[in-house]
Amino acid sequence: MKVSELKEQLEKFAREVVGYRDLWGESLEGPLPDYPVKNFDELNKQSASLLRQLGLLRPYLEDLHSTWVLQSNASQISWNVLDHALGNHGAPVKGPSLNALIDGIQIALGRLDGYSPQEEFRTGGLSTANTEVELAERICSRINKASRVLLSRHDGRP
Repeated sequence: MKVSELKEQLEKFAREVVGYRDLWGESLEGPLPDYPVKNFDELNKQSASLLRQLGLLRPYLEDLHSTWVLQSNASQISWNVLDHALGNHGAPVKGPSLNALIDGIQIALGRLDGYSPQEEFRTGGLSTANTEVELAERICSRINKASRVLLSRHDGRP
């Protein structure tokens, strides 16, 4: 995908995530809310659209931002922001995940600012047209990322 197209899609995604976060926040009630109590249909509609966009953008987001893991210091539970920001998750995880997703998209956009708009951006830093070699490179890049996340969890870092 061309950098200009990717930036355009990420900017649209960011705007829609901000709108979703705001509507989701307005739909909560009580001092310690867990789930929205109003705007169900609109939230479900927006969530479905955003999850679909995330399906397309996730490999790019993972390449452009080093970590998407948050951790609660109180409970020592960690989770992936990309898995919990959208969909039907409870407020204690979803709220921080939405904010981290919005911040992460901005970081990804900032990293793309260093590329030429017409440059082709491919996930995993691939440089070959051979599909078998490309598949092997993709698998290796995912293993490296997974090992970094596991090491950071083992070391107690988020």
